[in-house]
Amino acid sequence: MTFSATASGTGIQGGTYSLTGEARATFLIERLTSGTTPSWGGRLISSSSSFTWDSTDGACNGTVKERFSASGPLQQLGTPVATDVRLNMNRSDWSFSISSWAGPRVTYDRVFECGPPNTILSRVEQYTGGLSIPRSITGLAYPSSGQSFRADSTYEDNVSYGTYVRPEFVVWKYSLDIAPDAGDLTLELTSDEWQKWRPTAERDGSAGKPLEVTATVKRADGTPAPEDVQSFEWELVETSREPGIAINWPTEAKANDKKEYDLRFEPQGDQVATTPDNQKLIRPVRNTAQDKAVINPFDWGGWSTLKVTAILRDGRRLTGRFQGANEDDMRLPKRRPSSLIADDWLAQWNITGKGDESDDDEEPKGDGNAGDGLTLYEEYRGFYENRRHGEGNPMRKDYFAVNKAGSEVEVALAHFRTLTGLVVHPRVLRTETDSERVINGNYDSSPHRVDQHAVVYQNAGYSGLSRAVGGPSTPKDIQYVGIQTRFPAAPTFDANVDYATSTIAHEALHSVNVWHHGRGDKEVFWNGGGGVLLENAVAIIAKNEAGTDITAAQVNLFGIKGETLTLGVEGGQHSGVEDCVMRYDNAYGYVSKAEANVRYVPDAREIAGAQLCDGKEGTSTNASGHTPQSRFGSATNGHCRSQILVNDLITAPKR
Repeated sequence: MTFSATASGTGIQGGTYSLTGEARATFLIERLTSGTTPSWGGRLISSSSSFTWDSTDGACNGTVKERFSASGPLQQLGTPVATDVRLNMNRSDWSFSISSWAGPRVTYDRVFECGPPNTILSRVEQYTGGLSIPRSITGLAYPSSGQSFRADSTYEDNVSYGTYVRPEFVVWKYSLDIAPDAGDLTLELTSDEWQKWRPTAERDGSAGKPLEVTATVKRADGTPAPEDVQSFEWELVETSREPGIAINWPTEAKANDKKEYDLRFEPQGDQVATTPDNQKLIRPVRNTAQDKAVINPFDWGGWSTLKVTAILRDGRRLTGRFQGANEDDMRLPKRRPSSLIADDWLAQWNITGKGDESDDDEEPKGDGNAGDGLTLYEEYRGFYENRRHGEGNPMRKDYFAVNKAGSEVEVALAHFRTLTGLVVHPRVLRTETDSERVINGNYDSSPHRVDQHAVVYQNAGYSGLSRAVGGPSTPKDIQYVGIQTRFPAAPTFDANVDYATSTIAHEALHSVNVWHHGRGDKEVFWNGGGGVLLENAVAIIAKNEAGTDITAAQVNLFGIKGETLTLGVEGGQHSGVEDCVMRYDNAYGYVSKAEANVRYVPDAREIAGAQLCDGKEGTSTNASGHTPQSRFGSATNGHCRSQILVNDLITAPKR
C-alpha cells in the first residue's frame, strides 16, 4: 500500500499550513474467516514513511509557529494487536482497514510570540507530532476477473497530526495492490554468454571480452517483485591471481607480477566498488527487482566464483542462483567444482573427464611416455606465439621452437611436424620465453608439473655442420640447435625434400631424444703412391660393389697428400632403413667382411633420408641380400619414430 499527499491552505480555526507526507508498507495476509463475508488479516513485514509540517497561526495578540519533519518505518500506536491489516469481502464490495499505525512521532518546539499591546512575550512549548494514516477505506469495487485486488483513488482527512493548526482537509492519494502470494522469493541469475564464455585478455594486459550477469528477484511464479528489494551486493570470491596473462606472457612475470586479480568488476551507473581491487560491488535500488554486473577478464585462464545477494526491505537476504541450476553462486567460467577450466573448452575436445593437472597427451606414441610437459590447465590457458595467443592441443604433444635462423628452419620444422606428428609451434619469439627458455613459467596456484622448454634454432656458433647442442635429449637439455651457413646441393630420397630440410629435421629429432641408428663409423686417412693405396699407413685394396679393383684410381684421386674419409660400419650411423633422416649419408665406403684388406667404394655417394623409420632392417643397400654384402647392416637402434620424447618431466634414456 502507498499513501501520499502534498497540501497547503488555511486551518479550520484560521492559520496557514503546508505539508508533504508519504507512507509505504508491504504486508502478508491469510484467511481468517470464510462464509458469506470472508475476511483476511495479517501483519506488516516492511514499511517506510516521511512527513514535513510548517504552519503559522495568529493567537493571543501574536503568532504561533511550528515546524518539524520525521521519517522512518510506521509504528503501531497504543496496545499492539494481533492483526495489523484486514481485508473484508462484502457482498457487493470489499474494504481495507489498518490498525492504529502512524509515522514516527517527534517532539518539536512550538514557539509562541504574544502578549499585551505594545509588549511581546515569547515562550517555547514542546509538543509531539507526526504523520497519521487512515484507519479504513471502504466501498472498493471487485476486479472483473482474477484474484488480484487493486484500488487507486483518493480520500480526505482533517486530522491535526498533533499540531496547533488543524487543516480544513487534505486530499491523500492511495494505492492498494493485493495479490495471492506466489511463494518464497528467489534471486535468479541469468547471462546470455555464461554457458560458453571463457576469460580472455589483450596482449598489452588490458581486459578481454567481458561477461554480463543479470540478477532478478522473482516470485515463485516467475514474476519480478520490485517493491521488496533494497539493494544488490555483488562479490567475486576465490579469484585467481596468476602471474602474467598466459603461461609465457609476459615473460619473467612470476618474479615481477603485481598479482592483480584476473577477474574484476566494472562498476555501472551508480554501482559502487567497495574494495580497491573491484572484487565487490553494491548498488542501492529503487522500484526495481533487477540489477546487472559487468565482469572484465584479464587472463586467459582466470577463474573466480560470483556471489550475488539481494537485500530485501524487511531485512531478508536472497542468494543468487543461475537460472535452472541446483546450487547457489556462479563459477566463472562455467566449470566443474573441481576444475579451473571452462566446461565449454573441455566439451570441444571431448575430454570432460580429465583433471586439470593431467598431462596424458597420447599422440604421437613415441617412446610410450605420455604428455608434453604441459598440464591440461596450461594447454587451456595457452601461450603467445609471434605476438598472438594460441592454445595447446590436449590430444597431441606440443613442441615449441624459437627460429632465429630463417626460412630454411621454418620449412624443416614443417617437415619435422609431418614426420613426428607433434603439434609444432615454430614461431615462438625469444622474448616469449624466459631467460631459461621455459615456455610455461607463469604459474602460482594453477596446476603445473614441470618447466617445459622451447628449442632455439640459430646459426651455428661454431664451424662445421648443424648440431643439436646438448642432445639427444628432451628440450630442456638442448642449449640450441646450431644451423650451418651452407648446405650442399645433395639429393634425398624424396625430390620434395631438399638436403637442408633433411639435415635440420635430423637435428630437430635430436631435441626430442631420437638417436642415431648406431655408433662406430670411423674416420680414416687415405693416401698413396706407386700404385699402392694406404689407409692409416696400411696397404689396402679398393673395389667397387661389382668386385672390380679400383685401387689405382683411388691412388690417383688421393695422391701423396691424401684425405680423411668416413667408413661406415655394421650397425653404425649409416645402418638400418636407408630412407630415414636419422641415418648418416657421408660414408665413402665400407670394409669387406670376407677380405679384411678390401674396401668397397660405391659408385655413387650415399643418399640422405627424408622419412622417419619404424624398424631396423634396411630394404636396399643395407639389406642382407645386397651384393657384395649389406653395406652397413641393421640399425643398432632404429625404430626412430618410437624414440620420440618431448616431455621435460621424463629423464631421457640414452641409447
